[in-house]
Amino acid sequence: DKIPESTEPRSQDFLLVSSPSVALGTAKLLRDSLRDSPAVFKTKMVVKGKWRRLKALSKPRIVPSSLLNIPFYSALPFAFGEAMAVKYVLMPTRTAPVPRVKPVLDDFLTTQAQAQLHCEDVTFDFAIQARRDTPEHPMPVEDASVRWSEVASPPVTVARLTLPRQSFRTAERAVLADKLVFDASHALPAHRPIGSLHRAGMAMYQADHRTS
Repeated sequence: DKIPESTEPRSQDFLLVSSPSVALGTAKLLRDSLRDSPAVFKTKMVVKGKWRRLKALSKPRIVPSSLLNIPFYSALPFAFGEAMAVKYVLMPTRTAPVPRVKPVLDDFLTTQAQAQLHCEDVTFDFAIQARRDTPEHPMPVEDASVRWSEVASPPVTVARLTLPRQSFRTAERAVLADKLVFDASHALPAHRPIGSLHRAGMAMYQADHRTS
């Protein structure tokens, strides 16, 4: 089974990022940021009292020492059945020292990941965080800029992802990587993407499919 927008039956795509929230948070703000000039957009944000989001956008990015030793987040919510919303978290099972790679290299994170996977398996716990919205701990579905409190709703591990020891920097893997496609609409009805950014994303994917 699949949601109406999906072209892939019995598929569930997961897009995970290194931040638990999205600075702009809503489809409207994303649209405004793309439509307006930077100066106009910043002025609108200040006038509307959304300076914290501007601060989050301008916050310096922290480059991790390894992609295999940090958590990843869905940031956007998904349905969990008919009555619950959840977010996904992928947590490394350990944060052991990793082989050192010169960070000046453009692909140093890929090089580091290959160095680590050359030596050992890497595992992550896949967890779900249930929405438990309260005045003290708001967990909005329509505004992804708000981080859901892990104190009010600790993520619950439901599976383990294992990346076996391997050499992935090959010509065949490069070809496969170029063919891989993510689409938020590739989802089962019980776990469909929800929230304005997901709806906007699915609309853009559908428009892209129609023109390609």
